[in-house]
Amino acid sequence: MLTVALTGGIASGKTTVAGMFQSLGVPLIDSDLLAHQAIMPQGEAYQEVVAQFGSEILNDDNDRTINRGRLGAIVFGNSTRLQLLNSIVHPVVIRNIDALLSEYRAQGHKVVLIDIPLLYEAGKTDDFDFAILVYVPADMQKGRLLDRNKELSGAEAEVRLKAQLPIEFKVERADFVIDNSGSREQTRAQVEKVWHILCYTAERIE
Repeated sequence: MLTVALTGGIASGKTTVAGMFQSLGVPLIDSDLLAHQAIMPQGEAYQEVVAQFGSEILNDDNDRTINRGRLGAIVFGNSTRLQLLNSIVHPVVIRNIDALLSEYRAQGHKVVLIDIPLLYEAGKTDDFDFAILVYVPADMQKGRLLDRNKELSGAEAEVRLKAQLPIEFKVERADFVIDNSGSREQTRAQVEKVWHILCYTAERIE
């Protein structure tokens, strides 16, 4: 079974591309969703995150859920705090990814896609057979980020973008690059091309 990492900068349209792969029948593991579940009140990382970052990150609700906006304001732009958060959450996410991969392997799937936004930042490229990068130019990326998060200022958007490695670094290292700056049809054509290559490769290694 091929394990294929799907990554891309913030606001690159990675979710759209992931959906296109899913429509072709590819199982998708969403690491962002797993990370979100990990910091829910019943999640494996919840207690440690609250212990390290304090009760000010909690919502004023009965469940004492973590306010991701408040947590993000603490860690974005502060590499030490971001590394601390990642050191708590990432091991939980990796364990759950491994468990899901085992399930898909047992079900006989040939290719599984793992959505990992910070693949290169986390140094996890060697954990997967292939890496697909969703690419858009930096100016388009910033524009989409501001459109998606109306509460962000231009300066705050820059901080979030700079928290990730330069897109050029990722382009050089990806096995496949999907340019998502054009039409939806153009993106879909690239997705289908990559899918055919992956299917051919999976059949060859059986």
